[in-house]
Amino acid sequence: MDLPLIALRFVRLADGGHLDLATGVRVALRVGQVSPAERLAFDASGSALMRVWHSGLAQYLDYGPLGIDRWFEASALDDGSDDGDALMPCSTVADAAALVPLLGAPSAVLSRVHGCTRVVAGVLAAQGEPTDAAGGLRGSMRCPGLRLIGYRETGWGRQDVVACARAGT
Repeated sequence: MDLPLIALRFVRLADGGHLDLATGVRVALRVGQVSPAERLAFDASGSALMRVWHSGLAQYLDYGPLGIDRWFEASALDDGSDDGDALMPCSTVADAAALVPLLGAPSAVLSRVHGCTRVVAGVLAAQGEPTDAAGGLRGSMRCPGLRLIGYRETGWGRQDVVACARAGT
């Protein structure tokens, strides 16, 4: 039996979830329609999201076009432990929401996804429940404790943004 792959990397599981064959982790996979004008904005935001690390954000694993009018993106879900539905503290979510617009990801939105304690950032319409911190993406939320630590080398010449959830931690 052949399993249909999405973007030559993701496979749908019997329970409706998706598995990333490259990393072996469950993912929140989104696929949606995209216009030619949106593709450039989505690409810029996706590139920025792939370079950020924050304890409140699920890792943004991959994104890109599927044909000429569809787009996909995938974020890692938690490891499947029993506390997968426990939510991150509001302060951590607020810090993550405040960080995303600083990265040059204007198309990004945050949502909560079942099975993931972190919030999921992406450019397609939210899968799951919108977070109460989405206002931070519009610049209306201020988190004075947030600070940028710097960049870390992640291999292949790529640098990721590393942020501290609260100043002094």
